[in-house]
Amino acid sequence: VPINRWAKNAIYSTLPGIVAAYLLQYASNEYNALVVTRKIDAGLITLDKMIYDIKKIYNCDELESNSKLYSEIIEKEVAEIFNGFKINISPKATIGEVISENNSKKKYPMTSLRDVDTVLEVALKGV
Repeated sequence: VPINRWAKNAIYSTLPGIVAAYLLQYASNEYNALVVTRKIDAGLITLDKMIYDIKKIYNCDELESNSKLYSEIIEKEVAEIFNGFKINISPKATIGEVISENNSKKKYPMTSLRDVDTVLEVALKGV
């Protein structure tokens, strides 16, 4: 099963989409990364609040060992993504592009749960 509640690597596939959705809420549905950068510069989006909120989204409970691992990953990955919005980015860059360039696995926000596995092409032989 590619994803279950605390699958060790599942967070690397799901976190980019969670961060994108979170930022879209604060950026008034603007997909342009510069909108997010302006909100960060204005102090409307902060790293500490973002980490706190995303831990709540994942329902991280510091008492559960798997949850602690997720909390650590969230802190590291969200900080990298957040800092990616503070560097010189292209005026046409999208939120998804900045997220994918600044997370450890270079993952783009998922568009489907089918994105968790490598796509396998099935073809009939000799037809």
